[in-house]
Amino acid sequence: MVAAAAVFLALTGCETKATNDGSLQFNRPAMGEYFHDVPDQYYKNLDKALEVTQNPVARENIERLKEIPIAQWLNGDVVSTRDVINENLDQSRLEGSIPLFVLYNVPHRDLGGEAAGGAKAPNDYYNWVKEVSDTIGNKSTVVILEPDALAQIPNMRTEVQRVERVVMLHDALTMLAERNKNTAVYLDAGNSAWHKPAEIVKLIQEVDPREKLVGGISLNVSYQSSEETTRRYARDVSTLLGRPLHVMIDNSMNGASNTDKIVDWCNPEGEHIGSVDDYTYLNDGLVEEAYIKVPGESDGACGTSSKRAGEFDIDLLIRQTS
Repeated sequence: MVAAAAVFLALTGCETKATNDGSLQFNRPAMGEYFHDVPDQYYKNLDKALEVTQNPVARENIERLKEIPIAQWLNGDVVSTRDVINENLDQSRLEGSIPLFVLYNVPHRDLGGEAAGGAKAPNDYYNWVKEVSDTIGNKSTVVILEPDALAQIPNMRTEVQRVERVVMLHDALTMLAERNKNTAVYLDAGNSAWHKPAEIVKLIQEVDPREKLVGGISLNVSYQSSEETTRRYARDVSTLLGRPLHVMIDNSMNGASNTDKIVDWCNPEGEHIGSVDDYTYLNDGLVEEAYIKVPGESDGACGTSSKRAGEFDIDLLIRQTS
């Protein structure tokens, strides 16, 4: 890790930081319901879907979706990201709720795949995360840090990119832990079908060698593993890591009866919306469930959708809810 930090410093000029007191950092907001951003375009898309389908099962499920809060994904430039965060913070403050943000802007995002993009360089990413952190301040929020970014480290194209990815995640975790005391941060750790528990533990330890930063992980984002399977995977990871982990599970896409047998990840045939027990963040619990992936948004031009990653597909939503 020392060598990794040295390479990163030479490339970017950024200072790698560390927590000061040696203790594990997992900050938590006050208990409250997740922010339900009713004016968001997503809920307008649900209304459009209701206008075109007469399938009674789909209609019932879509009506239910209108009542479920979803995560707000952040992947724009500094100005637009700041505006989105402020809008969510202002509205959530009025109703006493907690925004759920997904930071999804790491360089070489998705390794050039369907969701390719992200910041141009490590220094740009550092400044972007700093803007996120500055904007959130001491407000109560929940953050999912970079879906897929940790799990993709073994497949980075060059050693320099691999080192950059490790240190960028380390620095993002450090910044959010030190500066945002009412924000719970979950480092995304892929899903139960991607890496064996021992493999993901090694990656967590590489990003957090002093075991001070990763107190929470998110699992199953945009994937179909059942909650039972995901909880078992989380327990195995926690056991191997040697400490309890707070876990955020994405249950948005695992509602099919055969969901653990669905092996494709990109708009697979038979994918169905899942369910969550409640819409409240319990700051004294170890396991949380939420809708992180947005129902009806395509994984990319593959599987059962021809839309680009992140685009709403009304036909996909109707299939997911039927």
